[in-house]
Amino acid sequence: MKELYNKGKSQKIIATALTLGFAMNMLVPFASAEELIDTEKEYVVVYKNNSGKDAVIRGSKKVKTQFKSINAVAVKASPNAMKALEKNPNIASVEENIKFSLVNNKNAVQVLNKVEAKSTGTTIPAEESQWDIQAMKVSNAWNEGLTGKGVKVAVVDSGVANHPDLLIKGGVSTVDYTTSFNDDNGHGTHVAGSIGAKRDGRGLVGVAPDADLYAVKVMDQDGSGYLIDILEGLDWSIVNKMDVVNMSLGTSADSKAFHDMVAKAQINGIVLIAANGNDGVGTPVNFPAKYNEVIAVSAVDQSLQIGSFSSTGVETEFSSPGVAIVSTYLNGSYARLDGTSMASPHVAGFVALLKQKNPTMTNAQLRAELQKYATDLGDAGRDSLFGYGFLTYESVKAPTVPPAPVVDTTAPAVVNNVKLTATTYTSASFSWTNPTDADFAKTNIYLNGRLLGSVDKGTQAVNVTGLTRNTSYTVMFKTVDITGNESAGVSLKFTTKR
Repeated sequence: MKELYNKGKSQKIIATALTLGFAMNMLVPFASAEELIDTEKEYVVVYKNNSGKDAVIRGSKKVKTQFKSINAVAVKASPNAMKALEKNPNIASVEENIKFSLVNNKNAVQVLNKVEAKSTGTTIPAEESQWDIQAMKVSNAWNEGLTGKGVKVAVVDSGVANHPDLLIKGGVSTVDYTTSFNDDNGHGTHVAGSIGAKRDGRGLVGVAPDADLYAVKVMDQDGSGYLIDILEGLDWSIVNKMDVVNMSLGTSADSKAFHDMVAKAQINGIVLIAANGNDGVGTPVNFPAKYNEVIAVSAVDQSLQIGSFSSTGVETEFSSPGVAIVSTYLNGSYARLDGTSMASPHVAGFVALLKQKNPTMTNAQLRAELQKYATDLGDAGRDSLFGYGFLTYESVKAPTVPPAPVVDTTAPAVVNNVKLTATTYTSASFSWTNPTDADFAKTNIYLNGRLLGSVDKGTQAVNVTGLTRNTSYTVMFKTVDITGNESAGVSLKFTTKR
């Protein structure tokens, strides 16, 4: 993906001026070389404070957007003015309006008039028969009543077209040429279908068929878009309290403003998912998937092998279906596409299922929860190709709890042959025979109901002192086992000497 420093509109203005100059035989003076270099461009400026914001507005020819969620302004200005602004201590960054691309292979689109049911060897509805839905086992979630109901998912893409399998709750267009969020490319409609195509007995079904889908059109009919438009789309998603944002788009260029907006979305509780990129295994993950705040997704085929086109790296968090994916497309049709763009929405739909299941979980907790559903692929643990692994919805089993140990509540046998062996004015001696119970531990000795003390299991005689002359007493011997169970005991009455 390449950076684009001038929108086509600016280039056309220059070309027209030159053509007119030639036709009018020099009656209109040509622009100087310095003036041409200083042709107005679009910029995103991040400011630190109100003084910085005022400086941006004063130094610009036109303010295009003042973002609501971050301290940034999109403007049209001359490069010289922006160069001067970079030296202002109240300015955090100045960057040109870089170009983004949709993360799929446009030339590989195979349009289908209808969906062909796949043979699965079992009796399942035709709409559920596509390999991606079967591999992820999301019907297990549906059987639990989990369909993404009530979860707001923003499809930040080329828009979403009308389609019998899709229900769009709302949206916005941030591109310059239309206010409609209708898809004129096809990519966004395909992505939306993978997330949440309806489960209505026809066509096909998405991972979260009852999720609330919102079309955020930030890319044009050619699959290209610009930083400003994407920032506006994310800004809208934050303001409108989306739960999940899918971004099947990317660029190789980092952007402070973009990262700031992504971070703001994350702070506002949104789960962000993005496609790794399609530059091939071993090539760097694109932005925004590269950001820590975003779940980066690689693509696998039906054999759960990495797609050869999939960008990979340490940022990869999960892998998902991205090869030969059939989903909704333009004009009520369907299409088969490859790309990490196709993988990312499967994860977005999965998050919607978990959000419905765990409505009080934070976005960070949901992100961690996903790991419980990952089947490890490739190297053990998280790796650069598959991340934590391939997501499948198999009911997470509670940790195996060993059966509670059988608590011994049975007291040991009592002592036998209790005898008074001697008495004095102030003492008395006793003997007995201990029980043979394996868990017998000790004998408690009571005098007139008060515990005097204990003797271990090896003792079978005791001398009690400190008694009163010519006084009657009751002594009791109670056996105790290792669990603490105490027997009813054996008692003996005696009187000290006169």
